[in-house]
Amino acid sequence: MKSKKSKTSDVKSISFLTLINIFGGGLAVVSSVIQAYLFGITREIEVFFAVITINQVLLKLTQTGSISSIFLPIYHQVKAKYGQDKAQISFGILLNWCCIFSTGIIVIIGILAHYLIPIIMPGFSSEDMQLGLSFYYVIIFFLPFQVMSVLFKIPLNAERVYGRAEIIGISNRIFSLVFLLSTYKFLGIWALVYALCLGYVFQFILFLILMWKQKLKYKPLLKVSYFNPFSVFGQVLNSLIYAGSTQIYTIALNAAITLLPEGYFAVYKYTSNIFSKTNGIILRPVTTVFFTNFSEAINSGYLKLKRILETAIKQNISLTLF
Repeated sequence: MKSKKSKTSDVKSISFLTLINIFGGGLAVVSSVIQAYLFGITREIEVFFAVITINQVLLKLTQTGSISSIFLPIYHQVKAKYGQDKAQISFGILLNWCCIFSTGIIVIIGILAHYLIPIIMPGFSSEDMQLGLSFYYVIIFFLPFQVMSVLFKIPLNAERVYGRAEIIGISNRIFSLVFLLSTYKFLGIWALVYALCLGYVFQFILFLILMWKQKLKYKPLLKVSYFNPFSVFGQVLNSLIYAGSTQIYTIALNAAITLLPEGYFAVYKYTSNIFSKTNGIILRPVTTVFFTNFSEAINSGYLKLKRILETAIKQNISLTLF
């Protein structure tokens, strides 16, 4: 009986997440269309896209996705042994270290900015590169907000609070879009930069409010006896070579496209942005719920783990046929 209720709950969660993702994907398409309408395929928007590419590369190199996957079963393990409060404090410690690391990245990348900008946009003029530097020095300072917003999903998924993070992401997109439409006439391309950065802060504030409502236990610590954060970072290093290789390819590809005539890079980025926002609309909810179940099953014994894997295989076959 309990198993049937659990399956019903999972189906509802997946359906809810799918609907939110469909709406979010549609909103992302609308946002890209509005950007294209306001800024077209001008060199300014291409400079903006080039700088955003660097920001996205840095965010992926922080390995927040891998950290989330590695820490989720650790969270459940600590929760099973020491209670929910200790698990949440462990998450807070992980969050603190990631903030420290991302701040260090800001300093290092800030020093290397004059070398990175010409690498990512070799086909642009020196004036365009200078504009890119101006964008870069504003956007890069908001990297910690992006890192924390991604990591905040860990305790939410661990406690099966599905959909809230996705709703916050949609709220951020709406906020940024409203700001852009309200200011582009007198701020020009800078309205896009400010909309992006203020959106990161707005999203972070919403996550803080949500964490407060969820009564997340947080302490400004860097270590505790029952959790070693470097055990997580040690495992992340195993995938860092792969992540670094893929991001080098991303930089090389984008740099090559900037050598084409004006407008081509903008068209490419509009298209790739829409794809990245709509890709995985169906699969992402399934994997979110599955990995939470899988993580809990690891700490619950072989039989539950076997049942979870069997269910996942059936769902994957169904999705593949669909």
